[in-house]
Amino acid sequence: MAGIGFELRKIYDENTISSKIRGFSYASLISVGPMIMSVIMLIIISIILRILEIDILQRQMITTSIMYAYIFSMISVSGFVMVISRYIADKIYIGDISDILSSLVGVLSINLVLGSLIAGIFFMNSSLNFIFKLLSYMFFIELSVIYILIAYISALKDYMKIVKGFIIGTFISILSSIILILIGLEITTSIQLGLVIGFLITTVLLSIAISSFFNIMNINIFKFIPYIFNMPQLFFINLFYTLGLFSHNFIFWKFSEISSELNSTFILSTTYDNASFFAVLTILPATVLFIIKVETAFYSKYRKFISSLDGGGSLRDIEISKKEMIDVLRRELINIMKVQLVLTFLLIIFGTTILLPLLNNDRSTIEIFSLLSIGYFMTYMTFIIITILLYFDNQNDALKISIIFLVSNITLSYITIVLGRMYYGLGLPLSSLISLIIGLNLLNKMLNNIDYRLYSKQSPFRKTKLYKNKFLKRSDNSE
Repeated sequence: MAGIGFELRKIYDENTISSKIRGFSYASLISVGPMIMSVIMLIIISIILRILEIDILQRQMITTSIMYAYIFSMISVSGFVMVISRYIADKIYIGDISDILSSLVGVLSINLVLGSLIAGIFFMNSSLNFIFKLLSYMFFIELSVIYILIAYISALKDYMKIVKGFIIGTFISILSSIILILIGLEITTSIQLGLVIGFLITTVLLSIAISSFFNIMNINIFKFIPYIFNMPQLFFINLFYTLGLFSHNFIFWKFSEISSELNSTFILSTTYDNASFFAVLTILPATVLFIIKVETAFYSKYRKFISSLDGGGSLRDIEISKKEMIDVLRRELINIMKVQLVLTFLLIIFGTTILLPLLNNDRSTIEIFSLLSIGYFMTYMTFIIITILLYFDNQNDALKISIIFLVSNITLSYITIVLGRMYYGLGLPLSSLISLIIGLNLLNKMLNNIDYRLYSKQSPFRKTKLYKNKFLKRSDNSE
């Protein structure tokens, strides 16, 4: 996300009220724009289905198939996205982009095979008709591809292309669905086919942007594979954290008394899933705050400290820059926590008294929503800590936190089910609290010894500088 930080720093350097408003709008659009567009699309689809008086079973089939596609596509590519992002960043920094477009072909081919296996196993014993399964599979694959393409687009630092791609795709999805319904196509098929058409457009738009920038193609499509073996922590950090995000839902699907099954295919827990859907939206402000506060104020101090180490600064210079960096980081972390905590409680009040009752959610959903909102608040704070640890290439501690989050979430969510309905929703906040406390402790220990750690292990900047020098020497020799 450093590219976002770079753009924001240019905007905030203008130091005017309008520039601050523009910077906040930019950060909001980039960080949560795609998610908001997806939510809007789901809401509009639900409204269309209600207007057409589609029976509740069909509505559940459509919305559940969309939910499954989003969740499992995100999980299936999560590890690869983290590794390929590092691979692209390193390649760009050393000035060698010759293998980047080829790596896209490689990572897509692996994930298409993986996705096909997952979907094949999932639908193997399903009683759903072939068209429904085919369109669900296509939408799942498109989402998987889009998540990977976003990693490449992010490397271009042109985040608006992601937002525009989602806006256009969402608009075409809804428009296509309506047109297909009006011409008489079966409603379920119309909605699914509309989604496939719209997100295919998003895929094409993102692919064009990538291929026009990384316009060199060669046969080294699997050259990124050594990164997975050299830095397996990166792969599993994102995989375990993403699994942790949804593990409490999986536990309720499988073991709770409020779960149900659709057509011997989908398992869901409507009460818990609805609460989870609305609760996760409460952390959107923290997403924006993280980019504005940490990616701008912290990153400049971080670069200054790294430069002191790499540039042979005096001991006093190093100590001063270290103190400035740590002070800014701790201050901004506290500010984010304070602001988001206040907003979380305000959103809980709004959700429990106005929004959820207005949408005819039952009392259990409203109660679980309150607990999950607090849980997602601490979950995102944990994610911020993991991100900061990775700034300093501290993959070991980041992996520990991801594992703790996943295991504790599974364990505590299951325990709450055993204890009974009164405890439903407590698993996520308790596991995220444990992960957050451990994460803060690991971050604090690292910061107390940060200069020794970076100097002894070599900072990411020092390593990439060495790689860049070697690359430039090779280029000079070849000439």
